[in-house]
Amino acid sequence: IIEIQNGPYLGEDDIVRLQDDFGRLRPSR
Repeated sequence: IIEIQNGPYLGEDDIVRLQDDFGRLRPSR
């Protein structure tokens, strides 16, 4: 579950999760 998709701003904590998710999930952006 990623809340980043709903938030236009990425926090440092979100970025760390993004990097981890990026390896497995593709950005819907």
